[in-house]
Amino acid sequence: MTENKKQQDKEYLYKRTSCYDVWDDKTKDEMETFAKDYISFLDNNKTERLCVQNWQAMLEKLWFKDIDSVWSDMKPGDKTFYQFREKNLFGIIKGKKSIKEGFRLICSHIDSPRIDLKYMPFYESDGFCLLKTHYYGGIKKYQWVTIPLSMIWVIFDKNGKKIEINIWEEDTDPVFFLSDLLIHLWAEQMKKDWSKVIEAEDMNLIVGSVYSPAKEEKVKDNILKLLFEKYWITEKDFAGAEIELVPNSKAREIWFDRSLIWWYGHDDRACSYTAMRALMDYKGTPEYTTIIYWVDKEEIWSLWSTSAESRVFRHLISKLYSFEEKDFSMVDLNEIFFRSKAISADVPALMDPSFKSAFDPLNTAIVNHGIVFEKYTWARWKSHANDTDAEYVSELKNHFDKNNIIYQFGGLGRVDLWGWGTISMHFAQLGINIIDMWVGILSTHAPIELVSKADLYATYQAYKSFIDLK
Repeated sequence: MTENKKQQDKEYLYKRTSCYDVWDDKTKDEMETFAKDYISFLDNNKTERLCVQNWQAMLEKLWFKDIDSVWSDMKPGDKTFYQFREKNLFGIIKGKKSIKEGFRLICSHIDSPRIDLKYMPFYESDGFCLLKTHYYGGIKKYQWVTIPLSMIWVIFDKNGKKIEINIWEEDTDPVFFLSDLLIHLWAEQMKKDWSKVIEAEDMNLIVGSVYSPAKEEKVKDNILKLLFEKYWITEKDFAGAEIELVPNSKAREIWFDRSLIWWYGHDDRACSYTAMRALMDYKGTPEYTTIIYWVDKEEIWSLWSTSAESRVFRHLISKLYSFEEKDFSMVDLNEIFFRSKAISADVPALMDPSFKSAFDPLNTAIVNHGIVFEKYTWARWKSHANDTDAEYVSELKNHFDKNNIIYQFGGLGRVDLWGWGTISMHFAQLGINIIDMWVGILSTHAPIELVSKADLYATYQAYKSFIDLK
């Protein structure tokens, strides 16, 4: 067989590429450094508010300026940010071309499945003070009981003073606990459908057991007294507060080779971190204005004021156009959207070797094989899906091939098992060319998830390269 024939054989067959087969030692060292930075990010940004607060401060240190402070003199290469209601954050680099020629957008969400408190959570029963909870996002409820939980608060006292409390930062901070029925009495429990083994109304947080003498609700009264003495907050102040419960620990490397990162919230902080780092590390001035957009409320269908469906994104693009043209009248944004290109950065499943029957092996992402193209998300008949056109997929493949980006193709799993959706459809509705491209995750939506260091770094490389997509 001739060399030409051998080459042709290689060209018509597709084979996934492992990052470890291609990267040199220098790249692998860079990957390790990047992973350490990501672990630190996970440990300090367990809620959407913390992500926005901490990363706005980081952008400011890197000379990104509040967009409203530089509107009259924005030049190509200028770096700005825009924050909205402490739950949305935009990082922006102005491009050489006019915003009228379109933009490059990477959007990801910063909320994760968790446990919240109800409006009036406190009650006492059988010697305990407990708090009523409500779960946020799609979870298997049985995974959240009997694990240590941290409590992160945003609450206002009767005078309107905002109080932020993070009960997790110190090793000596207390943890919180959702109980489960002991195995010795589980006969009736285990007759239930798995989704009802732990009922939502049984997920009651134990917070204390010491009583206050001569009180009707002795333990509850004692807990509320402690809160009032320490924070000057009352039971009524809890109505309307944002109090989130997330796993209590720190991110860790896992397995003997330390190739994976173990922790809560990889969905979707693996993508939000890699996207923002791509922007922060970018050198020079891109051809097109580049926007990294962090959104909230993806886990509950993106229908709120700080979600992908809100008008804040259109408002930002209108501001950018107005600043550039010095025209503050209403503008038709459609032509801008139609010329723009975007990535929806989210995280569905890797092939799980313990549950292979749930997946299609030919069309599921494999660990350590790079960022994943997902032309369409699916739920049975592709409902609630963005289905990217072939032209845009081809353009991205060619761009990444030229820039030596390692990527693969994959979807969620077997077609009729269930399904999922992302924020891509909300931007697709505007006429923006968008595709889902993500970091593969193991045990998505569990309290603890796994991500590969190699996949994480390959995703960072892909997002950074995307900024220069023509």
